[in-house]
Amino acid sequence: MEPACYVPLECLTTADSANSLPALEDYHFTLRAKDVYRMEFYWGLSRGDLERESHLNHVRLRSDMKELLENDQWTLVPTDETLRRIYDLQDYNQKCCPDLRRMFTNVIPVQEYTYNLFPTSVTRRVYIIFPSSSTLLSKHHPSTLPLLKISSLVHPCFVLGATYRLFSRFSQLRNRLVSAVSSFYLLQLPSSVRGLAEWRREGMISSRRWRTPEIWRRRKALLKQKDWY
Repeated sequence: MEPACYVPLECLTTADSANSLPALEDYHFTLRAKDVYRMEFYWGLSRGDLERESHLNHVRLRSDMKELLENDQWTLVPTDETLRRIYDLQDYNQKCCPDLRRMFTNVIPVQEYTYNLFPTSVTRRVYIIFPSSSTLLSKHHPSTLPLLKISSLVHPCFVLGATYRLFSRFSQLRNRLVSAVSSFYLLQLPSSVRGLAEWRREGMISSRRWRTPEIWRRRKALLKQKDWY
C-alpha cells in the first residue's frame, strides 16, 4: 500500500472496492473568462497566450470524483511552499517593467506537484482505493487529509486560478496564503500597463468599484501578518 500521506489522485473514488471503480476521465480546470487577462499578466504571458485547455490544465480522475469536483464539493490547493512561489512570481511581475516579467513555467517548472485536498460540501463517502486495500477518506479531519500526488503535469497556477474563488465561500478553506495570491486577480493591473490596449479587458466599463482603495487596504493588512510567510 502507498503511504497514507501521499495518495495518487486516481485512487480517490466514492466506490467502496476496487471491483467497482468508475472509469478514469479527463478534466480541465475552469478559469473564469474575466480573470484570464489578469492571470496572463501576472503569469508573465502575452495577452491571448493562455490556453485554457492546455495540458498544463489537465488531470485524469475517476468520473464520480470529477462530478463532485465540477459541483464544487471538493477542491485541490497547492502546498504552502508552492503558494509562496506563486505569490513571489506575481509580486515580482506586478512591480517590474512589463517587458521584464518572468514566465510562470520558468519560476515554477513543469513537473509533478503534490496538492492538499479540501472537502467543501461532500455528502457521499469518499474512499482511497489501492489494489490491496481501501481507506474511508471521510473519516479524516480536513487538517489531516493526505497530500495528493497528481501524475499529470497540471500546473499549480491553473489549479489555484480555477479554485481560489471557493475560499471566500467556504470558511473551512480560508487560507491567508491563498488570499494573498488571489488578491492579484481581484485588482486592476498595475498603472504601468493599465492604459495599454493589449491589457484592456474587452467590454470593461470604468467603475469606481475597481478604483476603491478598500481592496488594497485589505491586502496590505494581510501582508503585514508575516507569520504565514
